[in-house]
Amino acid sequence: MNPSRRFASVALLSVVSASLAEAQSGAFPQFRRPDPLWSVSIGARHYSGGASVDFGNLGTIPVVAPALDGDRVYANGSVAKDRLRNNEIDGDGKQISTPGERHRTYRTDADGTVTQTGDFVAYQDGFTRDWSYNSASQVTADGRIGMDRYGANSRGASMSAESDGGVGFDFNVTRRLGKISPKLEWGLSLGFGLSDLKAESKGTVTSDLRRLTDYYRTIDGTIPTAPYDAPTSIDLLGPDGTVLVRGGLETTTPLGYMPVGREDVLIPNGASVDGEWDIDGAYFLIRLGPTLRAKLTERIGFSVSGGLAAGYIGSTFHARESIRPAGISGTVVYEDETTTDEIVFGYYAMANAEFWMTERTGVYAGASYEGLADYDQKLGDRTATIDIGQGVAIRGGIVLRF
Repeated sequence: MNPSRRFASVALLSVVSASLAEAQSGAFPQFRRPDPLWSVSIGARHYSGGASVDFGNLGTIPVVAPALDGDRVYANGSVAKDRLRNNEIDGDGKQISTPGERHRTYRTDADGTVTQTGDFVAYQDGFTRDWSYNSASQVTADGRIGMDRYGANSRGASMSAESDGGVGFDFNVTRRLGKISPKLEWGLSLGFGLSDLKAESKGTVTSDLRRLTDYYRTIDGTIPTAPYDAPTSIDLLGPDGTVLVRGGLETTTPLGYMPVGREDVLIPNGASVDGEWDIDGAYFLIRLGPTLRAKLTERIGFSVSGGLAAGYIGSTFHARESIRPAGISGTVVYEDETTTDEIVFGYYAMANAEFWMTERTGVYAGASYEGLADYDQKLGDRTATIDIGQGVAIRGGIVLRF
């Protein structure tokens, strides 16, 4: 072999051998995935802290004056607008009875026999045959009948309630901004949490009793014996005393349709108000602050964060209050609710332990201490001060890095 060709072959073999040795020693650059900049955790939270609610100015039941152009219902009586009955109008709807007099009706049989079928009180404008009252105590010395509506004016009574903790949703995203050391990094976290808000209180408070009374007079000043519910009637008898029509003889005493007077009285400490008051809603918590994450081992990490918190809160204030004034058989009930939404601010501090099953997938468990400011909600004259307060949220779920 030519000596120059032999030298070239040996040189080439030496280069290849050296290249293989260098590759085996790892001197060639290898591909490495970049360190993850983002981490996202998704899980559940149990907030052990509970909001406190101070209800104020309780025990207000409004009195609504009855309209004077329709039917009226009172706690101890009623007055309905009178109308012409079918037996006292003609085919054109005109009145055939004589106002202020009796209206008698008859039936003519096939053989020409005429039989009385009724004896009624005729319709008269300005009076009603459809009314009632409950008790003799409603009759005044000057012959009027008082009918009442009741309510209550608050004397500033208050109640308090506590909200229990609850389970909600939790989400957190972190952006790594830099490394302090090979095992310690820092970044910025943005988190979201959803928690329930529910607090209720029951009890009895003392208020001023408000009584609105409308006074009425009967057509002739005669006061029927209480309780009285018109129209009233008895059997219609024939000349020989036999019953012609059961309930065919009307005995109604007409009442003036419009009140002849009105009185509005406030009785101090006169009402015991039974009530139920509650706040029901939820709040969406937003957390923003710096984060430190330490890599303790290849699989175990630890992170802490703290900063600003804000809560977007939606809540319903519901109240049910009732009184049972003396002298009436029923209960006067007020029930209403109102809804509001508020944004309040506060702070948080959070710590998590992480276990990485793979380089980029793990699970976490941790806790956060959260505090938010209070806010006010009104329902009529009632107030509710809702203090979300401070508490611990236990958190857990999965965490991903990318």
